[in-house]
Amino acid sequence: MHELEQRMTKKIGIDVEFKIASLASIAAGQTTMFTYDLVHGHRIFAGADDALRSCSHHTDATRIPAHEATRLLMNRCSGLLFAKQRLEAKSFSASDADFVARNIAKAQLALGDALLAINGRYHWSCVERHERLKQIPNSPIPLDELLSFHKSGVNFKLHPHVSSATREQLSELHAQVTTQAWAVWRRVEESRLKRTMLTPQDYASPHNKCPETSPLKNALLRLRTFGINGWLSKQRFRYPREALLNALALLLWAPQSADFSWLASQFVSPIHNWQDAVSAYQKLWARYNWWCFPTSKLTLPETFGITNPAGLSNAWPYASLSIASMP
Repeated sequence: MHELEQRMTKKIGIDVEFKIASLASIAAGQTTMFTYDLVHGHRIFAGADDALRSCSHHTDATRIPAHEATRLLMNRCSGLLFAKQRLEAKSFSASDADFVARNIAKAQLALGDALLAINGRYHWSCVERHERLKQIPNSPIPLDELLSFHKSGVNFKLHPHVSSATREQLSELHAQVTTQAWAVWRRVEESRLKRTMLTPQDYASPHNKCPETSPLKNALLRLRTFGINGWLSKQRFRYPREALLNALALLLWAPQSADFSWLASQFVSPIHNWQDAVSAYQKLWARYNWWCFPTSKLTLPETFGITNPAGLSNAWPYASLSIASMP
């Protein structure tokens, strides 16, 4: 199915993503940004028009858990990390410039969206989200620059284009957005984990960053992900994504203080320099997230879906073809 996604994305020029799940599992599952957007914006190709009636509770944005905001930030800040890698490479092509610009724009939007999510103010419309961002009460982060970035992110989402910016221009903007990203990351994670984290180094300390997960399941996941060496480590009961959260804080915001031997223990892989660390990070990140780099040239207003084509039962798989996000 992943290969089909890639082929269709390349053929029609916009992001194509498939997900298959039963209606029962969606209805019983925790509300996420994905289920919230899915229930708010979808089309039924076959079956009853009210096929998702049992999932209506997912339209309540206050049900989106704080770790969803963290996952959004992790994915978008990962994009900033991969963009940094290209900005610092010896060669820099037009394709690299477009890649960097798109990931910066994604991050600009996500910073405001994450704050809205932890305040129960998220909305399916990015236009409405921008209006709501202006009204966040008692924000510990100055809103002027955040609103400016978010507006740029909204504009790019609604009107994506190929960037013509120079490496120097993109480097400057990347640095500004990366600085703002740490302020938002810190705010979201201090709120979620109930801990004070003054620096990226503080954040990368060994406290549990995924308390919502099951230790037993984590041990099995670590065995599958890292093999026996990962399972025998001190982190055997920690969710593998925690390695990404720890490493991202240092690789993106404090690369000069990165301890490569410590990073090697996180990834259960030899790490000798920053490039090794980013490569190991990207390999693990590809396994523990569903988001792909943006390649779309068009924006369509809805998420499309196929549900219960024969009206059989709630056990019938639900398939979502995600064309683009809603405006």
